[in-house]
Amino acid sequence: MQFPRIHEILSKGRSLKLALVVICLTLYLPHLGGRDLWAGRETLYAQVARETLQGNWIVPHFNGEIYFNKPPLYFWVIALLSKPWGDVTEFTLRLPSALAAIGTVLVVFSLGEALIGAGGGFLAGLILASSPEFQKYACVAKLEMLLTFFVTASLACFYFGLDSASHKRWYFLWGWAFLALSVFTKGLGILIIPPVLGLYLLSRRELYRWREMEPLLGGLLFVSLLLCWLLPAQLYGGVSYTGGLVGHFKYHVGKPANLFKPVFYTMEVLAGTLPWSLILIGLYAYWKRSVPGEREPLRFPVVWFLATFVLFSISMEKRSRYLLPLYPALALMMGTLWNYYIAKAAPLWTWERWATVLAFGFCGGSFLGLVYAGLPVSWIVLLVGLCVLALMLLALWSRQYMVLFGSLFLFAMAFETTYCQLVLPRESHAGQERALCQEILQVMEPGASLTTYQSFNQDYVWYMKGRVKELSYKREFLNLFSSSERVYCLTDEEALLSLGSEADVHKANVYKVKEFQRPGSHGGKLLLLSNRP
Repeated sequence: MQFPRIHEILSKGRSLKLALVVICLTLYLPHLGGRDLWAGRETLYAQVARETLQGNWIVPHFNGEIYFNKPPLYFWVIALLSKPWGDVTEFTLRLPSALAAIGTVLVVFSLGEALIGAGGGFLAGLILASSPEFQKYACVAKLEMLLTFFVTASLACFYFGLDSASHKRWYFLWGWAFLALSVFTKGLGILIIPPVLGLYLLSRRELYRWREMEPLLGGLLFVSLLLCWLLPAQLYGGVSYTGGLVGHFKYHVGKPANLFKPVFYTMEVLAGTLPWSLILIGLYAYWKRSVPGEREPLRFPVVWFLATFVLFSISMEKRSRYLLPLYPALALMMGTLWNYYIAKAAPLWTWERWATVLAFGFCGGSFLGLVYAGLPVSWIVLLVGLCVLALMLLALWSRQYMVLFGSLFLFAMAFETTYCQLVLPRESHAGQERALCQEILQVMEPGASLTTYQSFNQDYVWYMKGRVKELSYKREFLNLFSSSERVYCLTDEEALLSLGSEADVHKANVYKVKEFQRPGSHGGKLLLLSNRP
């Protein structure tokens, strides 16, 4: 059976882009809905987007109050995608992450195509799309994925502007525009992009070329885009809102450096890109055997990776999702290595042999996913794992690098699919809060609102679909129950007992409506109280 040569396949850029989109849609879209939101962060973002959809477009709100922690762009995107449904859903909440991930993969392909050809760009795109940590955050509501897209797009536009003989101005202006959008999303783009570009030019001894990057016109565009939102936000939210944004930004980037951050980030990046990060072992051999001209494509992604890594090690908190802007650079580095080795591979095996290796790679990833999920598996898993390892080593020994790449890709894809189906839903704890809120809504009168006393949980706001007032002091509690209208208050046993010894509490009209088991591992009871029996 005769197949086209692999380099003939990997030279068709438009077809490869379409293939990447199809692969990403297969990897990401099935895992966006059908499971509860993550307790804490996803429910928070969902509620902010819901209140944006209800009319708070200029300044984000949560539970009726101004939300200082993040700029509004991410919530705008969620709200716009949710508008046809009339409310935010699990699918529309996570859809921006998936779309941003697909966009990032396509930008990495374009960068790889410019650096090492369409084949290398395709390999880099596949590596990025199937990296475990990248795929995970493509399927959850975290704004770091949208930030990663804007950072990657900005750096790509600046690189194309420096590398191209035509349309330079447009590339640079788009780079400035994406930089502004990254600041709209989280603010970290302003810390990542300038150092990467400066160090890249410095490494080429071309620092004078910063004048080509439209610093005046681009800077004006950058400031203008920011002011289009900041001025209305300042008028609406006042100095306290913009001050809160700046304060929150300083809090996260002002963490002191320590020796554990580089170790933590190194382990996270290597684990988050398995099994692809294993190719980095061959970096030394590549450097020794390649000529200087062959190493040049590594310059930009290496500078990008090192500059961002050092920046995060100095100033950022230890959070694995903060490392997402590193993954495109690492994918380009690994794609360059794979492209180099595949070009020097031995003639391809017969289809029976390479199909067997690919099939075992897929089975091995699936079984590893089952083991990771904690499901009971038999001894056959160990046998399959040993077969997968033996076949991959055989492919490596035989210089069947394309077969090895395909096997690793299927291994990673199968593992991540199993993980997203079996493990990711269990990582959410908000389903328990959802069940509690549904019980509360069944007991409360239609249209009534809920108040909490020393038992507030931000997940309640999302599932109650309305503002949940939080009380912290005894006087507030007593004033609530002196209302002429019917009120409902959720509290726990300890908070109620701390008030029970006071004489004026006994005078208040406090009636227990229903008792609930507290969600989570802490246990205890929650009490729904009212001022009427």
